Amino acid sequence: MLKTVQRAVYFTGQYEMPVNEIREQTRPLAQKVAVAAVKNAKLDIVGPLTLFLPDWRQPTFGDITLELGYPVTGSGQNLARYQKQMKDDFQCLTVTREAGSDSQDAWAELYRIAEENSLTATGDNRTVVSRNGSGYQIELQLGVRRK
Repeated sequence: MLKTVQRAVYFTGQYEMPVNEIREQTRPLAQKVAVAAVKNAKLDIVGPLTLFLPDWRQPTFGDITLELGYPVTGSGQNLARYQKQMKDDFQCLTVTREAGSDSQDAWAELYRIAEENSLTATGDNRTVVSRNGSGYQIELQLGVRRK
């Protein structure tokens, strides 16, 4: 599905980790960022956890750098290790999966769909984690633009 995510201010932390540990490290890092945003920076979280990911077209082994954060409102305070930044409108192809499922094939499918529809992947990829009943779901968002 092609959609546009509206621009928003995000409170993020940047982390480097082995690509195969993203799933395990997301929850504790998400908690740290949320606590820093609310208790320390005095911001209001107004949306789901978002991971800002690298371009998956190239084989990725070893460590990667990613940003992990939440959309926020409020003037808040600046904190070391964290950034408050405006992210512009973001056009993307999306697919939703149950959290914990392997997403490698889903990313490959999104890249294939982009190519078939004359869209160029921008290298700006996101995973949005949200509640789904008693569990969580992830929405993979592949940034695209018209060729």
